[in-house]
Amino acid sequence: MKNIYILIFMLLFSSLSLGGELEDRREISRVAKELMLHGSFSELENLASMYRDTEERTSSGLWKLTLFYGAFGDVNSNEVKDEKNWNELVKNTDLWITAYPKSPTPYIVKALVLKKEAWAIRGVGYSNTVAPSAWKPFYEKIELSRNVLEESKLISSEDPHWHSTMAEIATIQAWDEVEFKKFTNQSFSKFPNYFQLYFNAMNYYTPKWRGSADKVEIFATEIMEKTKSKEGFGMYARIYWYASQSQFQGKLFEKSKVRWDIMSKGIDDVLNKFPDQWNINSFA
Repeated sequence: MKNIYILIFMLLFSSLSLGGELEDRREISRVAKELMLHGSFSELENLASMYRDTEERTSSGLWKLTLFYGAFGDVNSNEVKDEKNWNELVKNTDLWITAYPKSPTPYIVKALVLKKEAWAIRGVGYSNTVAPSAWKPFYEKIELSRNVLEESKLISSEDPHWHSTMAEIATIQAWDEVEFKKFTNQSFSKFPNYFQLYFNAMNYYTPKWRGSADKVEIFATEIMEKTKSKEGFGMYARIYWYASQSQFQGKLFEKSKVRWDIMSKGIDDVLNKFPDQWNINSFA
């Protein structure tokens, strides 16, 4: 009974202590969406440049640039099947590109909007729930998203989110593993501190995307070794934290090949750098 009371206390304390992280996430998303819908491109440029140049993070260690770009995946969430609304959003990104042709940000946002529209057409359920008529337009939109990134590569690949978005597209398009690894290794070398890049690359190796639990473990170990000088064992823990949510439905130790001896060290290293209640609660 005593342990139950302690657990209840910890959960209540945690819920009261997560305000800073949650507020940051909500506010960045809200501001980005509102600026986009109002066509306030100069303000969007200022925000993106600040987050990109300073590598500013939330208290949990997540790049604010990741949250900024994440907002554009939900900007049309209330009308996910309304083609007119999607077309208006794409036109808006084209206006942004015209206004700031030398900035990476509008190209990446356009690619994200097209990718989100693709998922709106497909639906987010398992493949056996997808209407046969949805597959062709889904892959066409994904290809359009890739084209935006490829055609603007000289400019937009200077932003780390270009690389994480391309890793998502590569996963959907089932790139050859040798080709995928060559691409991601170059990206990791260019932006070794951008967490979302590692998370999106990890998805390629999951059972959901033709991979396996063994391949996730190999990937997590390789990334831990690449980042150990700065993150210690932390990236191993962060990758499995993300995998637990996106792939293993919270049953990490039942469904994955995670090693607790390394995971526990990784948790310690994350909390030593970012002793935020969000992280403590999530690991608990």
